[in-house]
Amino acid sequence: MMISSHLIHKTQREGLCRMFKCEISKAIWKDEQRTSLHAVLIRQVELPFPPSCCLDIKDGKFNSGEITGVTWDIDKQMFFVGTKYEIPWKDKDGHVHTAEEITAHLVKRVGWIVST
Repeated sequence: MMISSHLIHKTQREGLCRMFKCEISKAIWKDEQRTSLHAVLIRQVELPFPPSCCLDIKDGKFNSGEITGVTWDIDKQMFFVGTKYEIPWKDKDGHVHTAEEITAHLVKRVGWIVST
């Protein structure tokens, strides 16, 4: 976090406007044991600083979730960012939110795209 904060302040101070392309991915699993993958969702964003682990990117309704891994692709000149996965969960009323429901919500209401 200190590096990112330093880069933000340096960018603002020096008037630099370099943006870093990032493709964020989130795995949606069908079960808690993560034995059956339902979908991988992606979202592309640009950041004014390189992404780092533990960062959480938010934009209106969009929330990446905590970043768990970052890879720089030299050929594509972009960062590939992995985030905390999603598994089915039970709400306080006892309704189990399935992988299908989680995926539908994230695609329709939040703006993620199903990876092909």
